[in-house]
Amino acid sequence: MDVPKLSQDMNGGKKRKTLKKKTLKKSMKKGGKSVKADVKAYCMKCKGKVGINGGKQITMKNKRKAIKGNCMDCKGKVFRII
Repeated sequence: MDVPKLSQDMNGGKKRKTLKKKTLKKSMKKGGKSVKADVKAYCMKCKGKVGINGGKQITMKNKRKAIKGNCMDCKGKVFRII
């Protein structure tokens, strides 16, 4: 009994697709809903949960909903999957 070796051909030669910035921009243009500031997300710069300033609800490529906005403290970008 031969055991097949792992190779690139096992995956069909295709790479996994990931969420790209272009997808986020397109979904925001389609009519992202504005979100209240009481929603919190983790900010990498502040290293803590902060409120989202100017957040918009978007739909990712895999049909999951998320909120994208800015940190209230440092104005950095924050992202939260709902």
